[in-house]
Amino acid sequence: MLSRLIDAVLAAPEVDKSRIAIYGGSFGGYWSTMLAATERDRVKAVVAQSPPIDETFSAEALERAMSNKEYLFDYIPAYLSVYAEVETLDDLRAARAKASLQAQGILARPMAPMLVIGASTTRRCRSPTSTCCCTAARRRRKRGSTPPAAIWAARPRAGPTR
Repeated sequence: MLSRLIDAVLAAPEVDKSRIAIYGGSFGGYWSTMLAATERDRVKAVVAQSPPIDETFSAEALERAMSNKEYLFDYIPAYLSVYAEVETLDDLRAARAKASLQAQGILARPMAPMLVIGASTTRRCRSPTSTCCCTAARRRRKRGSTPPAAIWAARPRAGPTR
């Protein structure tokens, strides 16, 4: 579905097709990270702000969320409605485990240049074998992949005004 949006952007005549960038915050960061891998040949840069990548989808994270008293809604019923064909807490745990970008193999794939905002080295990156996005980015840089990039505008730059 998101690839079709990129198709639509690329079809617009006023768009500079060599400067397509994607931004996603929070769960949008999940999708922008996914697109960094699946659409890497069509986008110039990707920005993911505080994306849920792997640990967010763990059973432990779900247990922590269930005990969090700061949510303004009942967390579990809300999440049961998000995933298709999920009716029980065990179904939810299984669906969330499959949603991990690490479990899907997305983090091991080559990606478009990325800027990850809000990555934590205190909670998510516990060791060099951790599976969060910033550890994966460090591994890509060590292999010689493109480092994170800045944001490029999708529209051509206007010339000087008189």
